[in-house]
Amino acid sequence: MSKFLFYISLVLFLGAAFLGFYNEKRSKEVILSQEEIIQEQHDNVFAVEKELQDLKEGIASKSADQDKKNRELSDAREAQAKAENELTQNQKQLADKEAELGQLKSDLSLKRERIQELEATVEQLSQSKETSKSKNSSAKGKGAHVEIKKEIPKNQVSSKEGGASFQEGKVVALNTTWNFVVISIGSQDGMVVGTEISIKQNNQIIAHAKVTSVEALTSGADLVMSSLAPGATIQIGDQVLVSDKQMGK
Repeated sequence: MSKFLFYISLVLFLGAAFLGFYNEKRSKEVILSQEEIIQEQHDNVFAVEKELQDLKEGIASKSADQDKKNRELSDAREAQAKAENELTQNQKQLADKEAELGQLKSDLSLKRERIQELEATVEQLSQSKETSKSKNSSAKGKGAHVEIKKEIPKNQVSSKEGGASFQEGKVVALNTTWNFVVISIGSQDGMVVGTEISIKQNNQIIAHAKVTSVEALTSGADLVMSSLAPGATIQIGDQVLVSDKQMGK
């Protein structure tokens, strides 16, 4: 009986030892399995975190690219607006220059007409002067014994008014567009540029003018429109008075 109990006890002890060993091995396997699962989960978390970080970096990069593109677009729009503004200004300047050029061409055309008129007037006066000189030469050639006084043109005589000495002439041409007159007193009579003249009509002074150009027989003068008498109109043949003092005589 004692042996039987001993064997029973031994079997139980061995069984308990086997069960303890088995349980320990099983526990180690379970623990190892759990550690592997935890490591795997940790690796997954790390991978997810890395992917999330990559996504964040990608979003930040794309956001920076978007900001850069927005700035470039804004700069491009500003450049376009500036270019359009410059184009508008250039077009306006071009239009102004074209208008100015047109005005200059018009003024040039009028000046050419004025020059042609003056040249025609001077030519007529030159021919008249030559004809007068020819008549004087012819009279001298005939041996006349009568003393011939120096001829004074019909449109130019000396006179005195109020104690002052004046040269008298006539308006021989005029240009109403330019408010310009040509008178029959020139450099041969002592006329100089800047001389002020008076224009008479029916023995009344109706306007003043300032000489701007001088030829041998004629002079051109700009009318002082503020001096023109109300209702008066300059006419060819109007009398011209010039002070000798004004001409430096």
